[in-house]
Amino acid sequence: MNVTNKKSGEEFTRDELELLTSFAEHVAIVLQRNVLLSELEENRSIQERLTKKIIDAQEEERKRIALAIHDSVVQLIASTLLRLDACEAHLSGNDRARAELYKAKEVLDDSLGEMRGLISDLRPVLLDDLGLIPALRKTAEEWGKEMGITTEITLEGPHPDLPKSAETALFRIVQEALANVKNHAKATRMDLKITSADGRLEIKVKDNGVGFDFEKIIAKSLTSKNIGFESMQERAKMCEGSLEINSAPGKGTEVKVVVPL
Repeated sequence: MNVTNKKSGEEFTRDELELLTSFAEHVAIVLQRNVLLSELEENRSIQERLTKKIIDAQEEERKRIALAIHDSVVQLIASTLLRLDACEAHLSGNDRARAELYKAKEVLDDSLGEMRGLISDLRPVLLDDLGLIPALRKTAEEWGKEMGITTEITLEGPHPDLPKSAETALFRIVQEALANVKNHAKATRMDLKITSADGRLEIKVKDNGVGFDFEKIIAKSLTSKNIGFESMQERAKMCEGSLEINSAPGKGTEVKVVVPL
């Protein structure tokens, strides 16, 4: 096949053909790269939509289970406590029976508290009743008392108006961060700082615990069932925000999430 110069009608030289061939190969590589990038972006978009659907489904399932526990187990325990109170009123002169009955009521009271705590974890009633910022403050305060850890809470700026889905996502991120402090940090102090300013909301959870090698933990989580960090990242993305985790052995850990308002 002959390739000619359209202006002069002359055939291209070997050097010119080699140059054109090289140029065409580069163009083909660029086009192929653009196609792959487009496919990658489409796959990433599909993955993000699927992740959002999974997280939404998880929240709905949590809500369903919390309601089921409240309407069944909690009601049964509460009813049993009332019956024991009635039985206690009829006991007389039997100190041992009263003591055993008192112990049974203590066990049931503890069980009722555990069930209500579980319901709160599954579907945070505080979030529904108070909104994000007051719910986070209350949660951190109760968490600090339960753990016996010094807890400092700092609120700066007005309370933002966020969609319910974003409030739930941010609440879950803080919940996961507090769970990590509880289970792994061996901390004596936790700081929660919430700042609303300049068109963005920033939430920081910082502890003075043992810290960890972040890269090793992330690599380990990719091959295990521990998807806490991944879940936090995905929830931040759902709010069109970002999440950073800074830690080092012996230097504590800071989790920071930033979302636009």
